[in-house]
Amino acid sequence: CNSGFKGDGYNCLDIDECLMEGGVEGHHCHSNSRCVNTRGGYECECLPGHRRVDRFNCAEVDECMGGLHECDKHAKCVNTQGSYHCVCSDGYTGDGYNCAPVC
Repeated sequence: CNSGFKGDGYNCLDIDECLMEGGVEGHHCHSNSRCVNTRGGYECECLPGHRRVDRFNCAEVDECMGGLHECDKHAKCVNTQGSYHCVCSDGYTGDGYNCAPVC
């Protein structure tokens, strides 16, 4: 059987590498990604809030540093694992995405 398959050479079945971690028949996806089985192999799909570094690894995206947030101009962006949230600055009130002066 070809790589990524097992059987007797006549009847070959796809190996689901995602069922095991490491080794010859297991996946090598980093914890910031999830394994997706494909015919004869697998892919590592980055979790939300992460970007691909290489075939197996993903890194967290800092939305606050990269200007990828939607916080109000009167709010502070707070980076969190895989996401972010916004907090209105002193003297302002709201949900962080929409801030208004405190009366």
